[in-house]
Amino acid sequence: MKRLRLSRGYRKVAVCMLGAAWLAGCRGSVATEETASPVPSAAPSETPIQEGVVNDTVGFQISIPDATTHDYAIHEASSWSTPCKITASSASKSIDCYVEGHELDLYFFGAKLNYNVPKDLCSYVRVSPPYFYFREPGDGPTAISYDVDQNGAFQNVSPAGILVGGQPSCAYDYTSEDGPNCCSGKYSLSVRVWDATAGAYGSPTVSEGDWGGKVTQCLAGPAMSTQSLSKYGWPRPSVHFVEGTGVNRTYEVTAPMSKDLASNLHVANYFVASEHGNDVPLAFRTPANASDGAATEPYYRFTCYDRAQEVNAEIRVMIRDWNSKSELAKEASGDPDASGSEGGSFPTHPIGDRRDWKDIGLAYPAGSL
Repeated sequence: MKRLRLSRGYRKVAVCMLGAAWLAGCRGSVATEETASPVPSAAPSETPIQEGVVNDTVGFQISIPDATTHDYAIHEASSWSTPCKITASSASKSIDCYVEGHELDLYFFGAKLNYNVPKDLCSYVRVSPPYFYFREPGDGPTAISYDVDQNGAFQNVSPAGILVGGQPSCAYDYTSEDGPNCCSGKYSLSVRVWDATAGAYGSPTVSEGDWGGKVTQCLAGPAMSTQSLSKYGWPRPSVHFVEGTGVNRTYEVTAPMSKDLASNLHVANYFVASEHGNDVPLAFRTPANASDGAATEPYYRFTCYDRAQEVNAEIRVMIRDWNSKSELAKEASGDPDASGSEGGSFPTHPIGDRRDWKDIGLAYPAGSL
């Protein structure tokens, strides 16, 4: 695969945004770090693309803009030697592609994906970047009650443990940890106070409360940075009308380092379903306890529609970070999750330096972002 380089500069473009109707560590095998070339040897027959200029002959293609900074590779998921594109002669009009990059490159530079759509392929192009829940959102209890006894202590608290510092609390409100409030809904509060004269609890005082949070306040990922948000906080996909003209534009993923993040979760969305209960990672699923929650977007998804919103073609992209240069040089036989120490003069330095979705497992990223 030839060396594909990512430019640090890019030309911003305006995009048409449609409304709510469009919303829809160390691990692996042990290896030692070597000085082998990081560049895969096979080269897909990819047609060079000039950014901003539609190429009608190359087909529907996702590529990495050329530059002089570092090496990324992109290919169709089934073969390292097959370019990421759909043409008129393609057997399938729905494909998955992988971008391969070293973990520090991805952390420092982020990534760019150029999408070229020929003029006769479709009427609309929809670009949907990934986003996910970095903490679990949910609904708070709808009814709270407790009694205040003759000593001012709380008794008969329901639900148990709901009071913190004498105030109702919600497990999905993370503000005490300098996090977001992802607890949604309203509640009724019923309080009885001990009446010493009567020798019993008085009649309950009932008030209404609001948990004050939103499910969408727990969202993270590139879409939350690059897309406009609906009034409810969901990222809107970008939609272009391209009938008769096609489109050639570049979607840029902000570097995690520039966002003061510690992991590559913001840019590298690659995952293996078998490592997540034969599903997408938990952070991309519909939250179990949030009535207004929804599944998110695990892919960099590029979709072509006709005027009736029937799908003509779709490319789904996953960006995979590699812990070791020598493993990436092996291409398909390499282990992107190589673990262990670097050895030599750095025996305590791990090969896997930036967490990705394999590290997260069946959990939410929380503080691992």
